[in-house]
Amino acid sequence: MKSTCIQHPTNEPLLIIRQWQLDFCEGNHCAAALLSFFEYWHNLRLEINQRVKPANRDEGLLQFHSDEQLQAGLLNLYGTMKIRESRRLLIAKGALTEHSNPKPRYAFDRTLYYRFHPEAVNVWLKVRYERDIKNLNVTCAENGGRVAENGGRVAENGDCSSETTTEVSTEITTTTPNPSSSNERRTKASNARSGSGSGNKQDQDLERQDHGITTKEPTKEKTVSQGEVQPASTTGTDGNTATESPKTVSQKQGHDDQRPDLVYPAKLTTREHADITTQINLLPPKIAQQMLDVLESRMQSGQIRTNPAALLRGVIRKYQTNPADFDPSPGFQIAEQRRRRAEAEAQLHTAARRPLTVKTITQSQQQGLEQQRAALETLSKAFRQQQAAQVEARLAGMTGQERAAFDQAFTRANPIWAKSYRDAGLASPMLRAAFHTFAAPRLLTAEQQDLLVFARTQGASLEILNLLQLAA
Repeated sequence: MKSTCIQHPTNEPLLIIRQWQLDFCEGNHCAAALLSFFEYWHNLRLEINQRVKPANRDEGLLQFHSDEQLQAGLLNLYGTMKIRESRRLLIAKGALTEHSNPKPRYAFDRTLYYRFHPEAVNVWLKVRYERDIKNLNVTCAENGGRVAENGGRVAENGDCSSETTTEVSTEITTTTPNPSSSNERRTKASNARSGSGSGNKQDQDLERQDHGITTKEPTKEKTVSQGEVQPASTTGTDGNTATESPKTVSQKQGHDDQRPDLVYPAKLTTREHADITTQINLLPPKIAQQMLDVLESRMQSGQIRTNPAALLRGVIRKYQTNPADFDPSPGFQIAEQRRRRAEAEAQLHTAARRPLTVKTITQSQQQGLEQQRAALETLSKAFRQQQAAQVEARLAGMTGQERAAFDQAFTRANPIWAKSYRDAGLASPMLRAAFHTFAAPRLLTAEQQDLLVFARTQGASLEILNLLQLAA
């Protein structure tokens, strides 16, 4: 990914909410954030299941998160009640189901287990995509009818504009009309009409010159190069005339009038989309997009309670009366979000095309495994230390007779350590480890013996918790 001007900390929690997730959750930002959160952990579970095949695939896809973990996963943006309400919305839409601990021996565990269902989300996305394609086809068909209608008008205008001039020209020059010379030309034209038949042609030439368009020898003043415009020439009766065909100008203007693709608000019906397209069709592309962004901003903020096309019609009418009265600033945020999405997609596309060598992939996987192994070792060591302290506390609460009976049971179960235990007690580290291994299942509760429960109380990462559950 492209580096930024901010040196972000590594392994920092990140929360991404996409527009379609917000639409799926009916504008509920908390539910959209939860949807992104559960999707991330479901992908992680799939990756773990590929490395370690679980006995039950459905159990291998379960996620377990407490209310505190869910709140931390959403960067503490929402409270517990809001998160529970959003969970119920995802359950109602079929994207999530809740379960208890699937292991019978962990019946005491009250943590909720969640199963993310991407198939329900994919079906919704497919229906939405097909609906968008249908709306696009309807809009294209309507625009096609307008193009055909306008094409007929252009053809009619082309037939009416088939005249050509007879002056020699190799380039087009644009000059500013001179009022005095214009009057002089009109006088000459009036005299020429009473003359011979060639006067009509001279009159046409003078009228063309009155509009500031001359066809003469190339000059250095405001010359347009032939590389930009290549006029179509016709030959007059005298054999040396070259003029620009009006159809050539029309073709040039047609290329300049191609409009860029506009981004419409997401929540528009087919009728509203067609109505808005008709309204902004005559606006400059930049102004049209700014108006669409303002419309999207007001729709997201809930300011539009009726037809958004009607609101846009009032904005356009106000703009046509006085363009300075149009304020595009409410839509700047929408434009910035669109720019960031495009930039992020471009970065992802570039990253996907970047070749990854086998060595790089192997090193990355090895580093991840080493980090997990180190975290597990640290957690196991702390767990053993806590168990030892709990065992010592239970032994300290025994009477002398109970302690003697417990020691005798240990020596009978571990005859190899009997003499060393009677002579030196728990002085040896190995003997002490054997004694605690014997005492833990007899003195501690099932919860105190569970490494997974201990890991949760210590705030272990979800990756470590998933690995411990798979190993259970």
